Amino acid sequence: SFSMSEYSKNGPIEAEPKNRHQRDEKIRILYEEYISLHQVMHVWDNPITVKPDLEPVFSAAMHGVELAFVLMSEFISDARHYVVKRPRVELIAEDIQTQIQLLAEIVDGELEDDQPDDDTSGAKSSKSLTQDFPFDGAPPTASSYNFNKARQSPALDMLIEAIGNTWANLTVPEQFSLKKVIRNVTGAFQTCFGDWTVGIGMEEQLSEVRGLVGLPALKVEFGRRYLDYKALVRPHVIIDTFREHVYEHNEDFFFRSVHLGTECWAYIALKRLDSAKAQLANFSHWHNAAAHILSATHILSYLGDHIMMLTSMILRDYLRLKVEIEGTSGEGSSHVKRLRQTVADLIIPLMDRLIELDGNKLLSASDSGEDLEAKKRELLLNLYANPEKQPGLYSYAKALEAIESGLLGGFYYKHFCLASNVIGTGAKGTMMKSVLALKRMYEQALFPNLDMTRSELGKRIDNALKSRKGRIMDQITHDHNDMLSRSYESLETMNDSNNSSNGSLSEVFSRGLEAQKETKEEMFYDGLEDIDAKEGDLAAVTSVGDINLNVNPPPGCPFHVPPSAPVDEVPPAPSLPPRCPGSPAPANFDAIRRKLYSTKNVPAVFSQAVITEMGGNLSSISFLDHAWGKTPPEALVAASKRQYGLYQRGNSAWDVIFGDLLPESISHIKWVLSCTEESVIEFGHNSHELISRLLSIKLEKLLADDGGTGKKCRILTTDTEFYSFTRQMNRLMEIGSKRIEIEHVEIHPINTFQSRFAEKVREGGKDNKWDLIYASQCVYSTQETIILDLEGFVGEVESELKGKENEDCFFIVDGYHGFGAIPTSLSTFTNTFYVAGMLKHVGSGANCAFLVVPKVQAEKLKPVFTGWIADPSVLSPESKGIKLGSEVGYIPGYSLMGGTPAFMPSLLIFVEVMRRWKERNITVVHAHRHVMELHEYFIRGIEDMVKKWKDGTEGTVSCWGGMRPMADPEIRSHSITFVVDSSQTAKKVVELMASFGDIEIDSRKNYVRFGFGFNHHLENVAKLLKTCEKVQEAVGQ
Repeated sequence: SFSMSEYSKNGPIEAEPKNRHQRDEKIRILYEEYISLHQVMHVWDNPITVKPDLEPVFSAAMHGVELAFVLMSEFISDARHYVVKRPRVELIAEDIQTQIQLLAEIVDGELEDDQPDDDTSGAKSSKSLTQDFPFDGAPPTASSYNFNKARQSPALDMLIEAIGNTWANLTVPEQFSLKKVIRNVTGAFQTCFGDWTVGIGMEEQLSEVRGLVGLPALKVEFGRRYLDYKALVRPHVIIDTFREHVYEHNEDFFFRSVHLGTECWAYIALKRLDSAKAQLANFSHWHNAAAHILSATHILSYLGDHIMMLTSMILRDYLRLKVEIEGTSGEGSSHVKRLRQTVADLIIPLMDRLIELDGNKLLSASDSGEDLEAKKRELLLNLYANPEKQPGLYSYAKALEAIESGLLGGFYYKHFCLASNVIGTGAKGTMMKSVLALKRMYEQALFPNLDMTRSELGKRIDNALKSRKGRIMDQITHDHNDMLSRSYESLETMNDSNNSSNGSLSEVFSRGLEAQKETKEEMFYDGLEDIDAKEGDLAAVTSVGDINLNVNPPPGCPFHVPPSAPVDEVPPAPSLPPRCPGSPAPANFDAIRRKLYSTKNVPAVFSQAVITEMGGNLSSISFLDHAWGKTPPEALVAASKRQYGLYQRGNSAWDVIFGDLLPESISHIKWVLSCTEESVIEFGHNSHELISRLLSIKLEKLLADDGGTGKKCRILTTDTEFYSFTRQMNRLMEIGSKRIEIEHVEIHPINTFQSRFAEKVREGGKDNKWDLIYASQCVYSTQETIILDLEGFVGEVESELKGKENEDCFFIVDGYHGFGAIPTSLSTFTNTFYVAGMLKHVGSGANCAFLVVPKVQAEKLKPVFTGWIADPSVLSPESKGIKLGSEVGYIPGYSLMGGTPAFMPSLLIFVEVMRRWKERNITVVHAHRHVMELHEYFIRGIEDMVKKWKDGTEGTVSCWGGMRPMADPEIRSHSITFVVDSSQTAKKVVELMASFGDIEIDSRKNYVRFGFGFNHHLENVAKLLKTCEKVQEAVGQ
């Protein structure tokens, strides 16, 4: 135990020191007495294990942890009403976690130190705690089945008491913070010490702490062997330092404890540096020595953060303390004083070895001191220029660089920052020295020769390789310019084919430049920093079609203006393609689009959720807009927040859904589709639900008729409708009833589909009237647009039905794969339904579909299969409710609903997406144009690839050679489909795209599908093309 004899080493303290030595001794003794350093050093200097290689370090580290636990209990119990507890508790928690990680790094890092470099036996070090106990040189452990050996930390007992006394009085944010803190701290113990075959000796206490804050208990094994923590660490000395003083000042214990903790880890850092020297002296292990130095570096960086905790002191309370402790300071720390010289001496063995390898020529030289240093730098330069010759020495030199940064930048600089933040740069510390004087500590280099060596090597390599400067950037520039030039050619072709008055591509660039001069706005480039586009700077502008990106491109994406682009001529705004209603896109449209899909402002909790869900893989690109559309991140966040708020409202949320959310959604749908005001919008969870209810209306006549009238239900469709509809038709045909007739029209050849379908419609009439007609604007399988003239097609079918007095037929156009993608107007529809959903091109998630119902049919919708929401008036005070035998009513807009709807999340997202579209003047026309520009670039790249493949491999066929024919750009779907020889090949292609490029596509049967979306950028398509080329080489058909 500690005795008074320890004090005899110091001798008396001179009240008035007569020389510098006495002054320094007085400062040291006062400092050590003030922070109670003797008690803990007595433990370090008197180990109890037989081979105490790591015991002093382990004890010092756990003393630091014990101190931190005491500090945490004090912070939690702090009665000062003006102290905000949460940041101080969180600071000390982070401090504990770092200490635990550093200790684990030290213990685990010792595993290889006993073996020479060429030992491959795999034998474990005597210092390892991952092997079975007992072993030679093992630390003492408590006997098995000895109770309370997992409760050996007195500081944790204090923390348990503090939390138990204050938990009920903490605010909810404070409780949440403390719970998080305990989870992190106890988790660090599990992570860092979980592989040890012996317990550390405080597991039960850690588990109890978790229970106090509502966390699940840790598993504490009964009968496990635990370190004899009380004997090894003697943690009572920390509690004694706390209890033996009367603290008159509020920040006194905090101030002392941080300094004592600094001593613990400064001692460990010195031990690590001593062990590095031992690795060289005993084994010539340069790599191991470097590892020990890096370990000390981490400690020094930690100490910088550790002392910065003192910035959380209440300044007034500390200044009152500062007056009374004048006469000593951290200047009295022997350990800290030793650090600089100990680190500086580390270069000596490196230079000795380099001189030895050089044949000791340097020792026989009679040069001046300056020339001697120059020759040393030449030896260092040779090492840096040829690291493969002496990798051990090189790693050691790099470790010296690291520890220089750790000491100067991690510890000394933070010391200056601490003083500046606490008392100000114009003040003086307790030793009456200026704060500014501390700058000298970090401004003086430790290894100037290493610094000069790095600079000289850089100069020599720059000079030797000057012919290769910028080569990689030049290649990137060439690749991107080539990429864009092909895109420009494609878009010129588009302009010519549309017979538009857009003017040439160069004129489009001129408009972009003029818009740039007018707006001078700051734009974003996919989450990068805001950049001001400089007026007149052609390199700061890029344009694709009539979309101008008014922003400096990021490094590696050197977009440029073609040489033909005139700067001064500004042609009129372009006319829109045929059948594409809407206004021209704003000049800065691409920057607006990119910002819409940027994750820059997404809260961290959502970003972390993405990282977790994606397994950390954030490089994946999905070309699946036909399957699951991309949601603008900020829209999804806003919708999620509102959903959370609505859920808190409980039952009254229904008032918001039906009174606010549905009406706004309806207005957006009508805006996107140019519906007439009289149109009625019905909602369901998916297309199949809505169509099934419509079908039940037509099947009613069969249910009501006993068969005597011979009534039939006649359905006309195509051979390529979505799976659920096709399955339903198959089931009806399986029944084998002569009263259900289902006929279809094949979609191929597509160029004659409309006329053939109209001809089939014409066959109806009189006793063969159609009950339901169903056709997709764009089919699901190949993503081809089969209705090439929607308005003409609908007009012709409606005319045929009217002529045959068959206007009671439900004529339905399935626009699921066109809604929000293909510019579509329903303004001329008079007796046609339109069904679609939110999942795909408007990127609003699953579980919501809608049906646009013509006014003439709205009152007739009385499905056989129904639910109470079809007539919500039953909830009104005047209603008698629903009972068996009640009249079944329907209200337009609700007629096709069933029971409790679950499409709120999707609609919340939809309205947020649409609000952002309208705020930014985005229309379907703009989105479609962007995707068509991506198409043209992709198609041109594929054509070049196929030509290259055919030219280079005679007799073979490219797997990208079977592109499905595509409609004109103004009506084309957003997906491009390829036909391969089998479904197995299609599946293989999908897998290879993911493997080679982290690109997600999909397949159906032998169709490989690429879904382009409004969120995709030109550089995404460039990556897509490169991946397609790799897949082609792998498939090698």
